[in-house]
Amino acid sequence: TMRLGSLLKTIDSEAAGLHVITDEELKNAQHQLLAMLLDVAALCEKHQINWSLSGGSIIGAVRHKGFIPWDDDIDIFMTRDNVNKFSKVFHEISDKYELAMPGDKGNIFHYPRLYKKGTKLRAVQSAGETHGLVLDIFILENTYDSKIFRTLHGMKCSIYLFIDSSVRTAACEKSILKYSGNNQKLIKAVKFRSAFAKLFSFRTIEQWMAASDKVFSSVKNTQTKYVVCPSGGAHFFGEIFIRPYMVETVQTDFEGHKVNIPSNSDYYLRKRYGEDYMTIPKESAREKHAYVEFEI
Repeated sequence: TMRLGSLLKTIDSEAAGLHVITDEELKNAQHQLLAMLLDVAALCEKHQINWSLSGGSIIGAVRHKGFIPWDDDIDIFMTRDNVNKFSKVFHEISDKYELAMPGDKGNIFHYPRLYKKGTKLRAVQSAGETHGLVLDIFILENTYDSKIFRTLHGMKCSIYLFIDSSVRTAACEKSILKYSGNNQKLIKAVKFRSAFAKLFSFRTIEQWMAASDKVFSSVKNTQTKYVVCPSGGAHFFGEIFIRPYMVETVQTDFEGHKVNIPSNSDYYLRKRYGEDYMTIPKESAREKHAYVEFEI
């Protein structure tokens, strides 16, 4: 089945009356995201917190020496220990930002998100809430060296990921259906997941996100050969990596600044995006970003 994230990208933004970001707005968003990244990097350096860019932000750094030109977000990796350290010192930059941890009131995601105060964004996949410009923190968790135990950890995480996706879809059902037009595939997927979510209504969405966070982080041994990013786009089994390649970092250029990327970013990018990650996609394959509300 097609993932909901991919189906959401098939919405006809113009017909749905969504706000499609202009080039100027995109430049402004990237400018503000870069400032967010540098603030986070400075706080991490001050407190010896290890971090690196993650996902598409690494492709941007490696291929474009900055943002992927049409990208409007920024992602970073931290290990569980470093996220815990970060959340303890975050108050030092809380005049500018909000940190939403899994389980926090109103956070419908199972990973930490940093929002910029004074900016307003609302995605189609929202439970009606507006939030600020966002920097996502994807947690590199410990997982077992034993293939059997690792598979069990992965299966448990996958069950929780499916529940999370179902309850999140149910919370966002109104908004998604409002903008899905006559997109039958999307409507069917949303209704199916929302119906499924009724089975899990004995907990609030926040309680499910907190429970998932516990399951993801259940392996405490920080010396294992592998790390995993259950909240990543390729889910648990597509996000298992050799620990030193990911948690050790090197610096590279990003929009004229030095930032951290995993020490073996080529290994990560091949595994995650395929051999030809350096090839720039055709214009038709590039993501167009549309929002219900966009004020930055």
